[in-house]
Amino acid sequence: MAAKEALLHVPGYALLDLRAGIESADTKWRFELWGRNVTDKFYNVGTTLLADYTVRFTGMPAAYGAALHYRL
Repeated sequence: MAAKEALLHVPGYALLDLRAGIESADTKWRFELWGRNVTDKFYNVGTTLLADYTVRFTGMPAAYGAALHYRL
């Protein structure tokens, strides 16, 4: 691999997202807990050359949340 190609290489990665929830028997409401990138992996999603600089774009860090859904 040439030096320029090596700078632009984006290695593969895997992320772990989780979601769990409960729902009422009549399906009127649902509660969920979720997490994205729960292992907080640092990863590169893209690389570009800008003049004499190599710019790397990183992915999102870990995020967690909850959701409550209700149907009328």
